[in-house]
Amino acid sequence: MKPKSLLQKIVLLTLVTLLAACATTPEERRANAVREANRLKQTHGLTCERLGYERDTEKWRDCLLEMEKQRLIQQQMMMDRMNYWSPGFYSPFYYGPRCYRYGARLMCR
Repeated sequence: MKPKSLLQKIVLLTLVTLLAACATTPEERRANAVREANRLKQTHGLTCERLGYERDTEKWRDCLLEMEKQRLIQQQMMMDRMNYWSPGFYSPFYYGPRCYRYGARLMCR
């Protein structure tokens, strides 16, 4: 086999595999939407009812979406807080004192 044709086959096989993995049928998408709606009802349904919204109304559904949005915002803030002090470009340790040798002396800024 020629190396070029082998490379083309590998690339083609990879693309076909990726496309097959990404393809979902309308039934799968509908099932995912129903699963997500049920999860929202279980997670935030009782809270929205306690806030005074009548179950299975438009306002109740808006409350579910708003509660989920708030949960995602809090989750993102928690992740940001956890990553703030991780070693890296923005940690206080990155901007610590810089020391270098000047002859026999150690100079720090």
